[in-house]
Amino acid sequence: MTKTIKTSALIIGGGGAGLSAALNLNSEDIVLIERGGSNSVFSPWNMMIRPKEELREKILQMGGNINDSALVDAFLWDYDKAIEDLQKAGIKLRESNIGLIPDYSLPGTETKKILRNKLKEKKGGRSIKGSVENFLTDKKDEVVGVVVRLFDSGQAVNVFFRYAILASGGLGGLFKFTTGSRDSDGSVLALCREIGLKTRDLEFFMFHPFLVVDKRFPRLLISGDILTAMEYEDESGEQFLSAEVADALRNNKHHHIFPQMTEEFYLQSLKGKVYGRMVCSDDWFERFKKENEFGSIFQKFKKEEVEKIELHPAFHFSIGGITINENGQTSRSNLYAAGEVTGGLHGSNRIGGLAILEALIFGRRAALDINEKLKTTNRDIKTPVNMKKVGRLGLSREVKAMAWEALGPLKTDKKLQELKEFLQSKKSLTSQEKLLKEIAELCLARKESIGAFRKSK
Repeated sequence: MTKTIKTSALIIGGGGAGLSAALNLNSEDIVLIERGGSNSVFSPWNMMIRPKEELREKILQMGGNINDSALVDAFLWDYDKAIEDLQKAGIKLRESNIGLIPDYSLPGTETKKILRNKLKEKKGGRSIKGSVENFLTDKKDEVVGVVVRLFDSGQAVNVFFRYAILASGGLGGLFKFTTGSRDSDGSVLALCREIGLKTRDLEFFMFHPFLVVDKRFPRLLISGDILTAMEYEDESGEQFLSAEVADALRNNKHHHIFPQMTEEFYLQSLKGKVYGRMVCSDDWFERFKKENEFGSIFQKFKKEEVEKIELHPAFHFSIGGITINENGQTSRSNLYAAGEVTGGLHGSNRIGGLAILEALIFGRRAALDINEKLKTTNRDIKTPVNMKKVGRLGLSREVKAMAWEALGPLKTDKKLQELKEFLQSKKSLTSQEKLLKEIAELCLARKESIGAFRKSK
């Protein structure tokens, strides 16, 4: 018989949003489902700190004023509380170029470790290593559980819940190149579409020019000061950037032209390899290795050993996703969502330094709302009869390659139509393929570039 677990509060995802939710839930029977990795591990956790009114204006301006204003207000309302939660957990913070950052050589890894240890101290919580394969619905079409495939045994387990918080990350794993975890592959979001959960802004996602694809290094994003210490060349050693972008990078003032910058790197990547050539002094490089959040990548190397580093544009952040209210509640009353799997806060583009704060804030808000509901909710969870499994996951390398070409940094109707027609030609689509087809259709419908969405005529 299939093993069964029952819980008042299920969390899908063990990154910043999931851990924030788990630490703020009062329930003594929390179940957290975690895959192998999360974008929170790869992130430097650099958090933008600005006066609230100034930040509100920047968020709306960057997002093209298509942001959900209620989410923006909720984000700003709990802005300080997210920082306080980190400090209460014992996380050391220091000032950064944009605000605050955990004071560790590997900020994402160390911060997540500290938060996980805090969760272990919490009564009634348990963590499961596995992957969600299906949603379970009852005869009234209510979502009552999930099917989880355990990593250690390969066994399928039915997990029934009173409330669930979806904190599964973005879409990066659907693409050939990504700065984050391959585990953030849109699988949970695809299952959400199968059960009719409302989504928004799915055609908006960010790309980043600076994924290190040099085989000597981990496949990680680099950013910040190191970008000012490089010149960017093609395979023949020729510089290819426009004067405007090259100057902006040299002076570390490129955020206002980020989409244009990404487009220029992407167009070069279609012609051949892209390299960053180090032009800093030996002393600067040694200080960078010791003091910067990206310095650990280069710890084993002297400057003369890394004169030239191969880079590639990559998927960086999902701007759109599940529609939520200010408490993280979705269009299904017992389902909540937080972090990169959601949409609405950022509009058409995201300001750097807000992703981690968003995850912490809405993970917390979802947990607090569930706490209130559990006070008056019958805790008895019955195993439903006539259950139905919803969704079928899977994605081939071929589709990932096509997704990169069609949905990458610069979209064309030709490539979008090719992806759509290829998926239409298949006899049956997996949940993730259906999601990609929907995103391709949204991109075809949007004719003009806006925010992070770049389209060529």
